[in-house]
Amino acid sequence: METKPRFYLPELDGLRFIAFMLVFVHNAPSISSSKIWTALHEYGWIGVDLFFCLSGFLITKLLVMEHERTGEINIRNFYYRRVLRIWPLYFFYLAIGFLFIIFTDGWHPVLAKHLAGLATFTYDFVVLFLTYKAFAIYFHLWTVSYEEQFYIIIPWVIQKVLQNARRINFLFIFVVFTAGNLIRIIFIYYNAKHPAIYMLPITHFEAMLGGIAIGLGLFDDLSVIVKNWILLSLGLVLISVAFLLPNVHEIGWGLAITYPVVGLGMTLIVISLTKSTTSGISNLLRNDLLVYLGKISYGLYMFHLLSLSTSILVTQKLSSHFNIPIAFHQVLYFFIGLSLTILLSIASYIFLEKPFLKLKDRYGYIISRAT
Repeated sequence: METKPRFYLPELDGLRFIAFMLVFVHNAPSISSSKIWTALHEYGWIGVDLFFCLSGFLITKLLVMEHERTGEINIRNFYYRRVLRIWPLYFFYLAIGFLFIIFTDGWHPVLAKHLAGLATFTYDFVVLFLTYKAFAIYFHLWTVSYEEQFYIIIPWVIQKVLQNARRINFLFIFVVFTAGNLIRIIFIYYNAKHPAIYMLPITHFEAMLGGIAIGLGLFDDLSVIVKNWILLSLGLVLISVAFLLPNVHEIGWGLAITYPVVGLGMTLIVISLTKSTTSGISNLLRNDLLVYLGKISYGLYMFHLLSLSTSILVTQKLSSHFNIPIAFHQVLYFFIGLSLTILLSIASYIFLEKPFLKLKDRYGYIISRAT
């Protein structure tokens, strides 16, 4: 039997956990008045961009490797792999979330619209165009709809792109980048209500586009000419600059800078880590604990808002029984939410995700995860 080639960078799992923690800090209550913590709380949404960049890179890279190995892209098997990776936990979470909403808040007529959007992976469009009412434990799932919309087109795009010369692919990336920026400028001009720009793939795209460009190898020459530590430093500087720029809810011309800066910053960080496995930061991200937490990051992301909502109820019960000072409520809320998220994600990975991941590997041409 022919052995399948392997492409797995454990440091990217470590980076996934960092992306999750940025999102968690953003969605959890602020537990410190320090400027650094406050900034992470307000701008932690950049963790979503890091997830997007990693996803764009890995999906594209694996499709390119499959094409190099077999001479084609099996689009049917690509969809099988995505369904087996995303759908089992996703629809399980939808069911659990539905029960939580019914038992805590009761039935809302608008919930039917949300469930329809969630079930068809059009949740970002449903929230924006049919209702702005949000259910806290479902709101983060707009990113899953975003990625599923990306999965629908990406194998067809990559199959076409691989037929082109390298300079044509550069032109393709430039055209998409320019078109997306023009659309975002139109949204800003008409003062589109937040989170329209943030949630739509046509206006929030730089990180995903950067990941695709990395996967296509368009930055390979750059990583040869420029040392990886310089690329990493530039990426971190850009991310630091983003904390000084207008936040995503501040609709104005400054957003025309915020999104590209974050997207380029994440792209440079991912480039630096995919081209060097011996740097200090790579070794740090290869820590066994970070790698494991990154391996279960899909579950961490899925469960974190449900866990935070549950931690509110638990904190209220504990406070009433033990007379816990109000000043400690947010700290308790944060750590109960994080602990519950990790425990649920470990259980999900072992009992729900792993069997489907093994089945998913049957439809793959490249081994892309740890054994």
